[in-house]
Amino acid sequence: MRRIRRRALLSLSTACLVAASSLAQAETAELQLQPFDEKAFTAAQKSGSPFVLYFEADWCVPCVEMHAKTLRAPVVLEAAAGVRFFRVDMTEPDRYVELLKQSFRVIGAPTTIFFAVDGKESARRFGFIPPEDYARMLGTSRKPAPGT
Repeated sequence: MRRIRRRALLSLSTACLVAASSLAQAETAELQLQPFDEKAFTAAQKSGSPFVLYFEADWCVPCVEMHAKTLRAPVVLEAAAGVRFFRVDMTEPDRYVELLKQSFRVIGAPTTIFFAVDGKESARRFGFIPPEDYARMLGTSRKPAPGT
């Protein structure tokens, strides 16, 4: 009888550890943001798939909040399937970052620009974006941009 209880207790402990490990992995999953690259960006514009350009900085409090809440939210991870994500790091701006900011009309961090399947901008937001809004904007980018 003791052996059965001990086995049951061990099985329960193992199940709890597996569940805790799975939960920890789910909580740490986050969108993969690739550093901005002109060739990859141009290829994304021609790909027929939606993509996102995200301007952020390490010193930016709303950017940190985006990583903690939005970019790892299950609703966003689900909506992000098939979408490429590019990141422009404005932590220590240089001439290239300034040119990118000018080119994309970015005034500060965080700025998120959503591009539709036709490669054209479909939405833009400055500041923190709640997960539900972000997921909705990803869904909208799966159609051609308005007015095209």
